[in-house]
Amino acid sequence: MSWTQVSKEHSIYVVDLGLTEDECNSVVTTTEQVCQGRYAAYTYAKQTLGCREYPLLARAAFGPVHSMVGAILKKFGGKGPAKPIAQSATAKTANANAKRTTAKPSQTAAAATSGSGGDAGPCKPSFRYVKTFHLQLDDREPHIVKYDVTKKERQKLDMHTDKSEWTFLIALSNGCGVDYEGGGTYFESLDATVHIQKGHALVFPGALRHRGQAIHHGLRFLLVGFLIDKGGGFKAVVPQQAPPNHQAARPVLATAGTPKGTTNSGPVPTTTTTTTTTTTTTLSDDAGLTQDSPLLAPMVAAA
Repeated sequence: MSWTQVSKEHSIYVVDLGLTEDECNSVVTTTEQVCQGRYAAYTYAKQTLGCREYPLLARAAFGPVHSMVGAILKKFGGKGPAKPIAQSATAKTANANAKRTTAKPSQTAAAATSGSGGDAGPCKPSFRYVKTFHLQLDDREPHIVKYDVTKKERQKLDMHTDKSEWTFLIALSNGCGVDYEGGGTYFESLDATVHIQKGHALVFPGALRHRGQAIHHGLRFLLVGFLIDKGGGFKAVVPQQAPPNHQAARPVLATAGTPKGTTNSGPVPTTTTTTTTTTTTTLSDDAGLTQDSPLLAPMVAAA
């Protein structure tokens, strides 16, 4: 399996899954067999078919989808794509909330150190919020998309975004006049259309605006899946803090045997206790998927 980077800035890739022509044809043949021409507008596309609704189709699609999902998780370490604008805004809000809710040193602690010449109290922990992910295949996925020329609305797919962290499109047909003419996936951010060969996949963030270009002849089939974040969020990370450099004041003590009206100054032993807390984040790691993996549970149940 090999990855080719189309755009580093926009995280768009073409992946050679190593699917044979027979494997692709098997999914297409099974699709046409089970649906008997009864496609539905399952997503934005006018002719779609949910694989989980048909056991035969779920079995036929399981291998390619299993390979694709595992490859995406391995490639990106279980993380979704970077979202510098939206994500940073959420993180700023979380960090602002953390600052407002961080406990201040108690009055007792402040009083104990007042006049000592040291710090005004124990160091306040500095919270940092990071995004965590638990990526899984959407419960309704994968699905088949069919383009044909019988109706204008079936030839193309209008500009849209997907409700996913990552979207993958596996080509089950060849363009360039072999199975169809035209087609391809147009990305607004690139102002360009990406074409992929049969058995290859296109992987990109679902938030990117894209559309399916119109075909002018033949049939185009895609096996599509959405990876979504199920259970991720922002977690607080509290970095370790160096112990405060406090030195207690040396109080004036009266000792036994000291004449009245005199004092004896002496060192007072002090004990410094430092407590540090570190919260770490764990990212989903579903590499080495099996048919029992919850990642592909809807497909396995259907199969």
